[in-house]
Amino acid sequence: MRNLQVIMRKTSKISFICIACFLIAISCKTEVNSTEEKEARLSPMELIAAAHELDSLFLVAFNKGDLDAIMALYWNDPGTSAYPPAAMQLRGFDAVKHSYRKYFEGNPGAKLEYVSTNNVPFSDVVLGHGIFRYTMTGPDGNPISFDGRYTEIKALKNGKMVILHDHTSLPMPTEEGDSSQQKKTEPIQ
Repeated sequence: MRNLQVIMRKTSKISFICIACFLIAISCKTEVNSTEEKEARLSPMELIAAAHELDSLFLVAFNKGDLDAIMALYWNDPGTSAYPPAAMQLRGFDAVKHSYRKYFEGNPGAKLEYVSTNNVPFSDVVLGHGIFRYTMTGPDGNPISFDGRYTEIKALKNGKMVILHDHTSLPMPTEEGDSSQQKKTEPIQ
């Protein structure tokens, strides 16, 4: 178990470094070809505000179980990708949509809230990451809540902030106890 924890910590660091390199590469490669595109560039503060608005819209759509509203927040492109907790990888808009459809059908009434959110701009891309709390009805009818973490790559596409990549994960249980028993923090308002 200890070896697995060491591997998971190293893998998390490597994943973060890979995402950071990806964002830097995109930022460096971005070329502005027209006057309209130059004018469409947002300041870092405007990018952060657009990313926060996207986060808020995501919560509303998720908590309503609204598949169309959720998918309106993702880039409608075969390049869209996701790493949800229940699958290794989803490639393409249609795969992400299918996953949400199955999820909403199997988990009516589940609720999501953010415990913490962070949005960091890199040129015209935003790296979003944070902690969420998920509450669902357990087999005995009582609510079950647990915390998880997410990382998203967001960008302006056709004048709209959308999710290009979504990575959601849950902490692995530790030797000391189940990860769901970790100290909880209060959700942001």
